[in-house]
Amino acid sequence: MVNSLGDFWKKLLTVLAILLPFTLLIPELETVYVSDWFDIPFVVWVRFIVVSPFCLFVPGFLILEIIERKSRRKLPFGIVISSSVLFSMFFISLFQYYVKLLGISHELVKALFILINFIFVIIFLINRKKKNEEETFDERGQLKTWNSSLVVILFMFTLFSAVFVYVQQFVYEPFIRGDNFGYLSISNAIDKGALLLKPVGKYYKLTPPILYEIFISGFSDLTGFPKVNAMMIMSILVAFILPITFYSFAFQYSRNIKIGVISTCFYILLSGFGWVPFTYQHGIDIASSPQEMFLKIKLMTYKVLNDIIQPQGAIPEGFKTYVLAILALLLILYALNSDLPPKFRIFFISTLTSFAFLVHIEEALIMCPTFLLAYVLVSEKSVNEVRLDLLSVIIGFMLTLIIGSVKSEIFIARFTVVYLLTFLTLGSLLGYTYI
Repeated sequence: MVNSLGDFWKKLLTVLAILLPFTLLIPELETVYVSDWFDIPFVVWVRFIVVSPFCLFVPGFLILEIIERKSRRKLPFGIVISSSVLFSMFFISLFQYYVKLLGISHELVKALFILINFIFVIIFLINRKKKNEEETFDERGQLKTWNSSLVVILFMFTLFSAVFVYVQQFVYEPFIRGDNFGYLSISNAIDKGALLLKPVGKYYKLTPPILYEIFISGFSDLTGFPKVNAMMIMSILVAFILPITFYSFAFQYSRNIKIGVISTCFYILLSGFGWVPFTYQHGIDIASSPQEMFLKIKLMTYKVLNDIIQPQGAIPEGFKTYVLAILALLLILYALNSDLPPKFRIFFISTLTSFAFLVHIEEALIMCPTFLLAYVLVSEKSVNEVRLDLLSVIIGFMLTLIIGSVKSEIFIARFTVVYLLTFLTLGSLLGYTYI
């Protein structure tokens, strides 16, 4: 069963890789920002369906598989899913960042994208072929702690999370507003070459962190989708992976399924995705009579069905880049309490630290004087393991310096004091382990 399941995923990946160059020949939808869902041509949907896995999941998953192939210790299923998404987003963001800086033509960008993904897939398939039966990737083994009841509960949580985001996007004040309007405008500026231009006043002025904006620029270019529609899909995807990530994190620390489930339930209910203002707006309360409740639900159903086909409900005020940074932070906290092999551990923690800093700086900064301080003080791990984890975080921050060195006036100069305080904090924590 395990081998047949593994063969299925290999075949699916091979088919998608073969279709990738052909679907990228399909012309992009000629819309700057947004399109009604029913106005998007069928061939553009085909391009999106084939290309989007190579933007949202495949690169990250293959990188994790290639790096940890010699280790029998596997990440839990929920961590694999969420880390693959974040690693893929990081990869696409860096890819788009450098091709924009180098001024590479759009056609050559597509060719490079195909070539890189082909290399990933070939290396992955070769590594899988070399593995013996014991080392075969065990998809069922990753789910062994997830019984059928738990799977149903977590599925309901992911569904509720997506519904909460949908409610905020389509029903409650359905307009592009707040920070999301800024993400959209910066992404369009990046498309027009803002990374290569010197700002004049407020024009073409890029205020970091802008990793998410760079990702949306690349994701839209490669899939041929309008940015607003692409941002809609991204927010729903994040809503789906948030519950399983939080559960995996909670279970890792509690080692208790009930505590993990209950804490995940509270986290989703309090996650701020707009269900409270939606409920208040439509006046749903327990004091309503059954007849009133029926009429309100009927009106809401009509509004929801109407709003589904409207493009202006694309971006919720509730979805911001801090959600991506929180996901990265949850994964880092999971890794701190895990027994991942040292080399893979360094790669995993450092990459996620860099991603969190570049996508929403506050979470990465808060992590050092709070979570890491508590980890150093109360961790039952050996001193060498604690030092290794602190070193991994330091490498992550240093990676942001390397990435930003090409455009230091944007990514480094503005955060000089922040970098100094961060390295001072991490150095102090590292020094404490030698006392």
